[in-house]
Amino acid sequence: MSSILEASGWSLNIPMKLTRRLPPVFTARPDYPRGASGSPFVRRRRGVLALVALVALVALVALVALVALVALVALVGIIGVAIALFLLL
Repeated sequence: MSSILEASGWSLNIPMKLTRRLPPVFTARPDYPRGASGSPFVRRRRGVLALVALVALVALVALVALVALVALVALVGIIGVAIALFLLL
């Protein structure tokens, strides 16, 4: 009786002894219904995939910005050299 009261949230001030058969009774989770949509595992997998896709997109945008910055610095350097050569002539 103490096991049932303890599992339902009632407090008893006596030590509760659980046999090997009792813990699964209080912690068992029923199987997900066959053919049901929206399994918790599918939702979690979709969330992880969306997070990975977002991180990959941010990394790609950062890489493109870095390449554009390097190209801009190189172009400014080439223009600067061309102007310097033109002024020396």
